[in-house]
Amino acid sequence: MKDKKKNIQHVEKHLIKFLSERENCTSQEVQDKVWSRIINNTELCKKDSLTTRKSRLKWIKVSIAACLIIAIGIGSYFSIDQSDDHDLLDAAVIMKSTTKDATAHVKLVMSSGDIVTLDEKSKVISQNEDGTVMIDQKKIQKSSMTEEKAENIYNQVIVPYGKHIQLALADGSVLDINSGTKVVYPQAFKKGMREIYVEGEIFIDVKKANGVPFMVRTKKFDVNVLGTAFNVRAYPDDLHSEVVLQRGKVEVRDMNRQTVPMKPNELVCLTNGKYANKETIDASEYISWKDGLLLFRGESMIEVINRLHQFYGFQFDCDNEVRQLTLYGKLDINEPIEKVLSAISTTTGLSWEFKKGTYLFKKRE
Repeated sequence: MKDKKKNIQHVEKHLIKFLSERENCTSQEVQDKVWSRIINNTELCKKDSLTTRKSRLKWIKVSIAACLIIAIGIGSYFSIDQSDDHDLLDAAVIMKSTTKDATAHVKLVMSSGDIVTLDEKSKVISQNEDGTVMIDQKKIQKSSMTEEKAENIYNQVIVPYGKHIQLALADGSVLDINSGTKVVYPQAFKKGMREIYVEGEIFIDVKKANGVPFMVRTKKFDVNVLGTAFNVRAYPDDLHSEVVLQRGKVEVRDMNRQTVPMKPNELVCLTNGKYANKETIDASEYISWKDGLLLFRGESMIEVINRLHQFYGFQFDCDNEVRQLTLYGKLDINEPIEKVLSAISTTTGLSWEFKKGTYLFKKRE
């Protein structure tokens, strides 16, 4: 009985955490309906006898659970895929609630809770089907677990600002993970299903696997593919997200269940998880960050300094009077930061200075 109560409290804790994180993804109308039903049932309960009350409380719990499932299904991760298996999403929620964002190095969070901190020279994390984890060909974990058990175990890669890493998955698919990004993935993919969870930006080259689809899940939309290469930019704090297809074919499914098919050299833009528009572009320009090139196509200085913060990890700012100036061109972010800032200054006619721990752009005097 005590174990059962403990399990219920454990589920309740993570459910509350999950709901609080999903609240912004659920329409106010749905939230109002859910809580209206809960309150109505509670008021009825007050008027009942003790015996009837116990019976009604049982059904209130069922009602609340059903309402929560409906709310989650409409306004969160589950708005896309209504399958019964959401182990990945559960793992993403739990990992997010138990790990800290602040880090100066790339970290690999194991399902056991152990955290492996990568050194500055590390380039690739590899995950084998048997559960073995390697960093740059050096084995850090050897697993003797069965394949079935490995399918239900998830790891997380946390890449801070100013860093990037490559992740080779158990099926042979390879991710380039950009700075400020988290990826949750299984040690081994389940039969007939391959999926990962992403917050941030990745470029992924998906390996074909006998028709088994590959799903990239984000907070507000999903991308479904077979064998292809594409870029997903979905930082949780950004209003706008985008998917860029280099080759193959993908489908983007937004929070409204709208499915948008894509062809190579197309970009789909989403606003707050909802489809906004699709346009033809040169995909190579949008994935140049993998090679250390940062492309700007008329972004404002506010957007420019946000991207610089993401790639370098330093603090940037600009005077109010230059915030709406736009920048065009490519920056080689493999260069020292001072050289990059000088290139921006030459292009925009601005000057920069380092003041109180912040790189500041301002008008030339």
